Amino acid sequence: MTDKILTVGVPAYNAEKTLRRCLDSFLISEVMDKIQVIIINDGSKDRTSEIAHCYEEKYPNTYSVIDKENGGHGSGINSAIEHAKGKYIKIVDSDDYVEREGLIDLIYQLEENDIDLCLSPYYEVFGDNKKMKTYYMHKKEMENRTIDIENNECLDLRFAMHAITYRTDILKESNYRIDENCYYVDVEYSIYYLKDIKNIRLLSRAVYCYVIGSAEQSVNKKNMQKNIEQHTFVCNRLVSFYKSERADFLTADILIRKNIINMIMLTEFRLILSLPNIQESKNRYIEFEGRLREESAELYQGIILETRERRLKIGHIIYFNRLTHYRLFKCIRRILWFKLRDF
Repeated sequence: MTDKILTVGVPAYNAEKTLRRCLDSFLISEVMDKIQVIIINDGSKDRTSEIAHCYEEKYPNTYSVIDKENGGHGSGINSAIEHAKGKYIKIVDSDDYVEREGLIDLIYQLEENDIDLCLSPYYEVFGDNKKMKTYYMHKKEMENRTIDIENNECLDLRFAMHAITYRTDILKESNYRIDENCYYVDVEYSIYYLKDIKNIRLLSRAVYCYVIGSAEQSVNKKNMQKNIEQHTFVCNRLVSFYKSERADFLTADILIRKNIINMIMLTEFRLILSLPNIQESKNRYIEFEGRLREESAELYQGIILETRERRLKIGHIIYFNRLTHYRLFKCIRRILWFKLRDF
């Protein structure tokens, strides 16, 4: 598999129910000879490996399989980076899939433009197969343009994994790899490598179809509450990343800071506030705020600035808790949380 334009990494764990839908979405004659699809079987105990090898046997020029011990989603991403042959790389989870026309356009854009990162809208697909196109990554008037990372137009871009296609060598040459045996590390993938990006191509066609609504998903509210330690771990990792690497961000500083705040930290605050035990909620809240204040004044202060700029209600809770030194935490949560129950 040489001279591929795009490597698609498909981390898969016990994915026999959804894997065929995912892999079938790449069976597009116009682009199959230009893509490498790596299925990373992460120690599955069902028929995931068997299904993946069927595609490898039938389409050896497009599909390949890596069978490995279980290491979590981050381990699958790291493996995809390590074995990628394409000039660019995209991660697609095994319970999601891609749009035909979107993938064709993505390949065309990657061939025609010399870029570090492509950012595209994506579909959120609900249980009834209803699709809703998500544009919050960039404004419609910015589509099909290449902009420099230092351009002020970049400041409001959001870099969720579903929207990103990276130049592969940027990831291979980076000192950063994604944490293993942990949920929510897709945010690390979305942020770590931005410090080495010089330009971005903003696309108009949705490529990724993100299937949501399953009770088994890690982003399900109950599962997030159960896995809160892992979510906090990722938050803390990104705080440490910002603190240690900020001197090298140069013009990307504001962009990266905004993405850390919006993509993970505001969710952490909502998650902590959603815990049914109010005392546990307060303890975790104060501990998280204290570490953030000590580690990074820019992120600590930036949360208030960002919530004001975006007029987010969560900002009121954060502001009043700081103003009262958390003494009225329980009262503030009871009064204001009903407006923010869903995150």
